[in-house]
Amino acid sequence: MPSSPNLAIATRTLSDVRGRTIIFNPESSAVVSELPFPSSLRYLATNPTVDALLGDGGTTTLDAGSRMYGILDETSCPSALPCPAIVAVDTSAGITDGGIPDGGLLSADSTGMPMVPLTYGPALPMTITLSRNALVPVPNPTPLGGTYLRDSPQKMIGFVPTSNGATYFFDAVGLLPINGSLAVDGGSLGTPQYFASDGGVIFYVEGPIASSLATTNGKARDENIFVTYQGTIPGFQNLTGPDAGEAIFAAPSSPFDNRVRTGDLVVLSGSGCPDYSATDAGLPISAFNPDAGVLFTAGGVPPSCIQSTFSVRAAGTAPYVVNGTITGYMDRTGPNQLFAFDGGFLYRPCPRNLLSGCVLDATSPQLSFTFGSGDPAIQRDFFYLISSVSGFAPEFVQIDTSGAFFGVEFRFPTNVVNVVDLPDGGLLDRFYVSYPSANAVLEIDPANVTPNTSALVGVFRYN
Repeated sequence: MPSSPNLAIATRTLSDVRGRTIIFNPESSAVVSELPFPSSLRYLATNPTVDALLGDGGTTTLDAGSRMYGILDETSCPSALPCPAIVAVDTSAGITDGGIPDGGLLSADSTGMPMVPLTYGPALPMTITLSRNALVPVPNPTPLGGTYLRDSPQKMIGFVPTSNGATYFFDAVGLLPINGSLAVDGGSLGTPQYFASDGGVIFYVEGPIASSLATTNGKARDENIFVTYQGTIPGFQNLTGPDAGEAIFAAPSSPFDNRVRTGDLVVLSGSGCPDYSATDAGLPISAFNPDAGVLFTAGGVPPSCIQSTFSVRAAGTAPYVVNGTITGYMDRTGPNQLFAFDGGFLYRPCPRNLLSGCVLDATSPQLSFTFGSGDPAIQRDFFYLISSVSGFAPEFVQIDTSGAFFGVEFRFPTNVVNVVDLPDGGLLDRFYVSYPSANAVLEIDPANVTPNTSALVGVFRYN
């Protein structure tokens, strides 16, 4: 640890994947504290002293060693967090052995909330390098002056080489990813379209009113959102039906969070069951008991219907099910109603280099719209489609391996070193990435390389 004899040590047991991360004093052979990481780690790093910004325009100091950054061991990651991921904890937050809650006690990002773990899809983070005054290209908010800003060193950047061949950047002060998207205004929603159940486009009859569609920067996802008439309610699909004549339907593991409502329709499938495909077909739900996990219908299972399964379709005053391909179930809506789904932040769109003081409106919805009067001729499974674009892409550098200069052997970066100051007092502003798979090191010039593409310009190889 900086200015201390102490060591930070991450351990794993031999018999299973448990482990802990401790501050250890080798002089006294004593554990000083246990750090509140949520699981065992594969890699550990700490920060140098950094002058950071505050939301009121002031500055403060992030002392060396005040944070510990770790790569969570994907074999022991708790259910409360995504994995593989990078997280940070405050070294002052040492706690008693065994007192770490599920999810750990993560450092606050620049919003003052516990940081969102930094993830890179299925790719494994290999290492973490932290560098002060690192120069990386960042999107220009006024693109007429150039697509990227390349002359503004960041207070502290984290470099993360990953198993997919890319090296990602993150703001190690604010504990936020660098957003490499060129979408200046953040998330956006497309003009809604109207489709029949077979996927054919229908002349638009106002469901979601286009002018009322709204999202919040940082909450929008890259997904398609379906608003389906009498759609099947997620969590109530293909459940085991009761015996013939029974009118009590068990759904013990299904979510009763206001998804199912009185008047919704139970539709059966099985040998000898009636055809429930028509609009308004099904057994109306007369009551339900969320605690017991059961539904009651006005009529029972027909005598001829055996070995049945059942699903629940929306009906009544909110017959439209709103579902995103990434977000999942959002809620229900109906004619002449206001729809709003809060959602959570996909990322937190804060200024870079900010230690604290970023204020975001957490109550602004991920999706909102006013539903029009609807199509009087609508049929079951007709749907409205809304495209959603997040305006977010974690920034990375990846080389083009399709040509003769860089072959497929450049596929597995493992370590990064960023160089700012030379021993003779000169400046360099380069970072170097090792590729053991190619027995080579790449020098990357942030003043010329283009992020989030397969790059050839601004990249030099040494082997």
